[in-house]
Amino acid sequence: LSHNRIYTVFFGSKGRTLLGTGKGISVFKDTVCSAFKIGEVLDNANVFNISEDSKQNLWFSSLGSAVFRFNGKVLKNFIAKDGLETNFVFSVLEYKKNTYWFLTDVGLYELTDKGIKLINPADLTDKVTYYSYLKDKNNVTWLACNKGVLKHTGKTFQLFTQKKGLVNNNIWKIFQDREQNLWFASKENGLSKLANEQFLMYTIKDGLASNEIDRIYQSKDGHYWIGSRKGLIMYDGEKFLNYKAFERQVPDRITAI
Repeated sequence: LSHNRIYTVFFGSKGRTLLGTGKGISVFKDTVCSAFKIGEVLDNANVFNISEDSKQNLWFSSLGSAVFRFNGKVLKNFIAKDGLETNFVFSVLEYKKNTYWFLTDVGLYELTDKGIKLINPADLTDKVTYYSYLKDKNNVTWLACNKGVLKHTGKTFQLFTQKKGLVNNNIWKIFQDREQNLWFASKENGLSKLANEQFLMYTIKDGLASNEIDRIYQSKDGHYWIGSRKGLIMYDGEKFLNYKAFERQVPDRITAI
């Protein structure tokens, strides 16, 4: 491993499993993990997220070193001189052909053939921190941010907030399960589940070990695995099992599943 802090696990189209760590990229193959060296800046970066576009370019979002694109041969680091006025990029969305959105701590940046510019497509009045996104099974794009969740159908934006039933306005991650329910992980107040156009809420009062949720994943048996500030949580649809409570060797904070 390049570093003991793992932010994300990415399964690429070329059969590689890449790990975004506190010091660059690691690659996992045939039970062996090794550093994936590409360039000095990236090799020492806090790599928070990894994604792959339709051209099989790899995108590395980092906390402190902005964003990188790797086409298999050339590594490009997009920074201030390119028009990106922050070094904290949480994720990269391929919005449409030759158009990318960078989700950052100071707003949404758009990369096109003409360069990079700050955009505000939802016409939000305050500065927004965008964390992550999901393209659901109906090709609707959902953006998680510190003002709630934005639903983008391609033409319009709709903002869901705590006043509309969301568990909290500071939403970190979005997940869609096999029943097409949407789950929203908050940084402060647990989970929201959107099912049949209604929000359900789950907090420590319902059995969560922590209200600060980092990840959620559904396994083949239908169980949900939740990464939180206080360990790993399993939800079987009826009750929550907090694995730290069983004194297993689980880290305090689970950021990737």
